[in-house]
Amino acid sequence: MANNVTTHITFENLSPKAKDFLASLSEKRKEDEYCYMIPLYGMDVNDEKANYDWFCENIGPKWMYLEDVDMDIGYMNCVSAWSAPVPFMDRLYEYLVSLDSPDLILWATIEDEMPNFVGVYGRHGEDSYQDEIVEDFYQEEIGDVPFIADGEDDFEFNDNWPEAVSTWSDNHYSLFLNEIKTNG
Repeated sequence: MANNVTTHITFENLSPKAKDFLASLSEKRKEDEYCYMIPLYGMDVNDEKANYDWFCENIGPKWMYLEDVDMDIGYMNCVSAWSAPVPFMDRLYEYLVSLDSPDLILWATIEDEMPNFVGVYGRHGEDSYQDEIVEDFYQEEIGDVPFIADGEDDFEFNDNWPEAVSTWSDNHYSLFLNEIKTNG
């Protein structure tokens, strides 16, 4: 079974049309976790073309579903297999821009459930930003680790981990915004 990867996407500078589209996904998601397929790809998840190879090429991972969409707060959560859905985020970004959102900023934080890796992804105009840290480099890059040894073979969740990852992500978001200003 694949590790679940959670991708938390936030949006800035959405037009009313783009907000309405995302709000419609929020409603449709209650009935169909793959409700993004028809508007973004013109096909249903049950279409015979929506196979493993198609998902890997167009979504990124071999499957992905919407776990939550909340336009009151302005975010979307996706769950996928093994990797972040970068091609999906690019497709979603382009679609939202086409809905009168030329200044859209899409920002995502990504975390594997183990976590084997954590990452960030951003889009604005032609600029994209991506970084990923694998578990061997957590201490060096993030300054902390998700689990602390509690005995010889026992590990306990590190309560400081979520804040350390959040700080790391926030730092990358600042770098992304600076990149946008420099290129803008």
